[in-house]
Amino acid sequence: MSILDWFDKKEKKTVNSEKLNIPGNLWIKCVGCNEIIFKKDLETNLMVCMHCNHHFKISPAQRLSYIFDFDTFEEVDSDLEPKDFLKFTDTMSYQSRIDSAKKKNINKEAVVIGHVKLKKLPVNVAIMDFSYMGGSMGAVVGEKITRLIE
Repeated sequence: MSILDWFDKKEKKTVNSEKLNIPGNLWIKCVGCNEIIFKKDLETNLMVCMHCNHHFKISPAQRLSYIFDFDTFEEVDSDLEPKDFLKFTDTMSYQSRIDSAKKKNINKEAVVIGHVKLKKLPVNVAIMDFSYMGGSMGAVVGEKITRLIE
């Protein structure tokens, strides 16, 4: 038996739809263990499956609400946006990717930065947003993080 046989025999996970087709989206199917979970219970457990500990994706807003003091976040440099200075193209132009990402997201870039309080202490925070182009780091992400550090 070769090592390649081991890979062939390994059971492949298929990712089914995370949500059931139930009105109101009250239930979510865990992709880790296939358990059906009441959405409110999952949110109470910070979007971690209580059966298998699978971590669901969370938005920057959810992360802020889970970790930091309520209603203390002040976003900075939210006006910075990516530009296609190089006119880069692979399977599609970078400008097309930017336009597509803007339509799908409320954020203009893959990172949200700002000032917030943690147990009443002021801190700076940068939260990556995977929903914006997979959280890829471009010039604007680097600039925003640099400004926050400075």
